[in-house]
Amino acid sequence: LDALNRVATVASRLGRRCAAPALAGFGHVYVDLLASRADAGALAAVASRSDAAPLVRRLDRVAAATAALYAELDALAELEQSTRRPPPDQARRALEQRAVASPRRAPAQGRVTLELDLRQGRAPARARRVRHLRPQPPRVRRPRSGARLAGHDPGVGAMRANPAALQSGGSRFSPRTPKQSQRW
Repeated sequence: LDALNRVATVASRLGRRCAAPALAGFGHVYVDLLASRADAGALAAVASRSDAAPLVRRLDRVAAATAALYAELDALAELEQSTRRPPPDQARRALEQRAVASPRRAPAQGRVTLELDLRQGRAPARARRVRHLRPQPPRVRRPRSGARLAGHDPGVGAMRANPAALQSGGSRFSPRTPKQSQRW
């Protein structure tokens, strides 16, 4: 009877997530069956074997997927622990052993020394040369202190010298006449 109660508890917990009302209230039905307040024969017609087979298959798939998920999480935890950075001399020894263990990978020697230099805080000349080739963020053009920000002036963005404006005392980038610039 204890094993049956444990199975009923698990079925009740899983049944709460189901959309079928008979499965959602399984805990109440089971308590009624134990107290002899419900007829088991009447309940057999509600849930037939053919209705339960797809549900059992789906629950088996969910249980298998959960087990696989926990196995993958354990493997991920082990991998994270193994990738933690060891102390510098242990890392150096490990890199040297890896380089010696695989003699056919001659190009890796340069990479190993580069990694060692970077870990010890020395930036080799090659790394310093590459640093200036990285993309830089675009420069932001700031307006002059006396510039008016509220209006739109299509002539300012043109960046072409306007000789007529220069002769009349206006800005070299603005096509305004002196009268227009006085209004501002």
